[in-house]
Amino acid sequence: MAELSKEHFDKVLEKLATKDDLKGLATKNDLQTAFVEFWEGNLEPAFNRIHDDVGNLDERLTIVERKLDKALYKETERITNLENEMKVVKEKLGIK
Repeated sequence: MAELSKEHFDKVLEKLATKDDLKGLATKNDLQTAFVEFWEGNLEPAFNRIHDDVGNLDERLTIVERKLDKALYKETERITNLENEMKVVKEKLGIK
């Protein structure tokens, strides 16, 4: 049985997310502040934070989309090159 130590939990957390991944998450204090603001009817700061969070997510999605597009383009280019090479080989071997 694994020992329930800080090191054990650090190893488990490393598999789930990096420290940079966790920086954008709301803290307990953030949630308490948002709850108090909501309870007091002061919704503008909460909406502003949500708007900022959505903006940050949108930026991250754009980065991911660009990386995926680039990877897909490279893979498509690789497949096209392989198809062309295969066509040349077939022609040299007399295969149709």
